[in-house]
Amino acid sequence: MWPHGEAETGFFYGFPSINGVSMKTADEYYGPPSDPDAIERAVTADQSRTMYQTHLEGRFAGLTPQVARTQTCIYTASPDSGFIIDQHPACPGVLVVSPCSGHGFKHSAAIGEAVAARLLNQAQTVDLSAFSLARFAASTGKY
Repeated sequence: MWPHGEAETGFFYGFPSINGVSMKTADEYYGPPSDPDAIERAVTADQSRTMYQTHLEGRFAGLTPQVARTQTCIYTASPDSGFIIDQHPACPGVLVVSPCSGHGFKHSAAIGEAVAARLLNQAQTVDLSAFSLARFAASTGKY
């Protein structure tokens, strides 16, 4: 992650190349919810150019705007970008667990352990209250 501004869009993330020739970079878009079956998956040349100019240009020695490959990735996110681990309010016996796509991947072992303990009615070693659905009710009046 490389933050370079105050705006919600003022950061990008990247991964070093395996072959020493290229690198994988990405930014994120937090817009209105979208239907995964209707989203435009093609990345235009203008979008690639904007990505380079906004996030990469001047930050990496030798990096050029040449694009090797593009891909649109879709991920899940809650309204506050936090995880959700809570009983479903209308469906007893259903536990909602949303670690929010890639962001939650690095936390998956801890989330899995905490959820398993909860489902097995074991003592909780981690306070999961921060991931409650109730936090949305406080700001919107509904879950």
